[in-house]
Amino acid sequence: MNVVQQFNERKQKALQTTNMPFEAINPKWFDAAKIALEYSSCLSLGIAPYELKRLLMVKKEDLTMMDFALLSNNLENKSARDLGVSVESYVELLQSGVAAVAQWQELSGEIDDQIKKDLAVESIKAKEELDKNPLGSFSAKTAQA
Repeated sequence: MNVVQQFNERKQKALQTTNMPFEAINPKWFDAAKIALEYSSCLSLGIAPYELKRLLMVKKEDLTMMDFALLSNNLENKSARDLGVSVESYVELLQSGVAAVAQWQELSGEIDDQIKKDLAVESIKAKEELDKNPLGSFSAKTAQA
């Protein structure tokens, strides 16, 4: 697995296991984001049916960063007409999520930085190990019969 694949795998795992600070999430935005799920297919969201069901039932306090990203992206992909609200109400809804999106971006950046740091440390350790024993697990001594 190359470094980019390792980074992406770790990032996805981190987003799935890190809770989104729910204090930043506006209740009106959260309700609208969940309603928007009702107008979305699993295919358009890129998730399995059981994940859609879980998202529909999740409480704001239990949102992971991945959950928040799915809700936010999905809401932004819907129009005022899709949601049955006026354009003014729609714009207000989107604006009510700006602080939470900014917080998500900040936390996501911190996760990125930590993953990059971890990968760099692992790479240095692997190189040092290779330098100590260039033949890997084989001994540098010649075989004797």
